[in-house]
Amino acid sequence: MLPHKLVVKKFIRDVYEEKLKPGDKLPPLRELSKQLNTDQTSLRIALKHLEFMKILEIKRSDGVYVLDYRKNAGPEFLMELFPESEEDNSHINSYLIDEAFEYWIVLVPELIRLAWKRYSIRNIREMLNIYEEEAKNLNNISVLVELEMRHINLLTEVTNNIMVTLTMNSILPLRKKMTEFFIKAIGKDEFAKYISLRKKLARGYLTENHADRETSIQTYRDAMDRYRKMMRDQIAKGLK
Repeated sequence: MLPHKLVVKKFIRDVYEEKLKPGDKLPPLRELSKQLNTDQTSLRIALKHLEFMKILEIKRSDGVYVLDYRKNAGPEFLMELFPESEEDNSHINSYLIDEAFEYWIVLVPELIRLAWKRYSIRNIREMLNIYEEEAKNLNNISVLVELEMRHINLLTEVTNNIMVTLTMNSILPLRKKMTEFFIKAIGKDEFAKYISLRKKLARGYLTENHADRETSIQTYRDAMDRYRKMMRDQIAKGLK
């Protein structure tokens, strides 16, 4: 990895873990270069990139200050924080997973609603095939995770919405970790019910009118709220 990218990665991790807080002023360039064991050219490139991402603010003749990423940063912050190629995702903690799942409860029903306008019979068959494969692999968490990722990728593809696609791409490692946590938290029997619920939802596309579909989506949302409570219970017990 290029030196300036390593610096960007470190800063974003430090900001996320609150080692650097909003309003903090960074040391002078020469001192910071020594602390990070990098050359000043690479450091300048990294700082400009972080300024572009609205993680830092560079004030001429004053210094470099940390901004509040929650108020300023965009999806690229997540892409840098959770790169797909990174094996160490230990910073994806239970608190972040709970926040992500709360977002998921809001997002996925809307994805389903949008996809329902664009589904083809082939798409429905693909969905049902994924659910059938999941039902056959209830004892294999790694396979279930991969199938769930395929399911969401297909749903995203069907929506044919660039904003949805880019958002999903930006949180891919987080999605994977959250999915694994979700499967472990609700257990095999409950996950089997989850499969059945989504089968009914997919088949409803072929048979239900608009009002019935809205009822089905609300049923799905209610189930996800219940699963979130189960996940929180497991977080309280320290599930890893």
